[in-house]
Amino acid sequence: HFKSLPVLDDYPNKLLLTTGAISVPNYTDTKVGAKGNFHHTYGFVIVEIDNDIFHTRQVQCSEDGSFYDLDFYVNNGVCKKQTCNYPAIVFGDLHYGSHDELSLKTSLKMARKFGVNMVVLHDIFDGKSVNHHELNNPFAQLKNEESGDFDLEKEINAILDFINKNKKLFFLVISSNHDDFLDRWLKNTDWRKSLNKRAYLKFANIVANGEAPKGVINYVLEKYTKNTTCLSLNSSFRLHGWELSQHGHLGTNGSRGSVAQFKNLNTKTITAHSHTPAREDGSVVVGTLTKKRLNYNNGASSWMHSNVLIYPNGKASHLNIINGRYTTL
Repeated sequence: HFKSLPVLDDYPNKLLLTTGAISVPNYTDTKVGAKGNFHHTYGFVIVEIDNDIFHTRQVQCSEDGSFYDLDFYVNNGVCKKQTCNYPAIVFGDLHYGSHDELSLKTSLKMARKFGVNMVVLHDIFDGKSVNHHELNNPFAQLKNEESGDFDLEKEINAILDFINKNKKLFFLVISSNHDDFLDRWLKNTDWRKSLNKRAYLKFANIVANGEAPKGVINYVLEKYTKNTTCLSLNSSFRLHGWELSQHGHLGTNGSRGSVAQFKNLNTKTITAHSHTPAREDGSVVVGTLTKKRLNYNNGASSWMHSNVLIYPNGKASHLNIINGRYTTL
């Protein structure tokens, strides 16, 4: 298990981690014992100290004791540096435009270093320009107008520029609640009163013609980029035993998603949404790549810059970014 605890500004992140086991399974013949045996995990925790900053990684081993850690592979006591060609890295929620520049830069370096076959993106669209939470807030609207954040097409073009500048990476985009801001805005807005009249008419016509069944953001990404595939809300995408298609905002039957709910599914999942990295049994949650303070997370915060790397043996590990670094190596 892994949990990030809430802290106030200027305090270091506080984490709770379990190590896994190096003992063989030995459980009672009971329901609780069967559950313990199912979740028995060979593993350990690496702690690196860098000028009073603690970098931690949970390492999971295969049944033969071999394991991956970063770009190293250890088997039968032999440690080899890997050329890498790892299956995927799942980035923390992006919210492009509200992202933390250093953390995103570090994350892209990770993707290139580990030679990942795909980068999984959640909440690629922030939606400042059409945020329904601020439509009736005149002060927020004034700020957005003065800063240019109200410009929908500008916000979308910035995302397209980001994707196209990283054309050597392949991106898998997960349908997320912030991506849905645009579709909700189209349904509920009187375009005559909007600051984005031209964009409204353009995208409304696309929706009316049935050209965006996966949502407008997904439609735009697949139309104007060549290295992006987008999933629909109810899609399934499994990779090395991990279900990657769920953002995390929706649970079963349309309820609100949570770590506790996803861990009870019949498959392992890597989700996002909460901006707080976590792991409970087969449910893994990435953190965020946004600034640590946005206008909706006041008070003590458990948000962390954190991605999840999937290794060739099917194991997955959080790589937490602190001050632009995720390791001392």
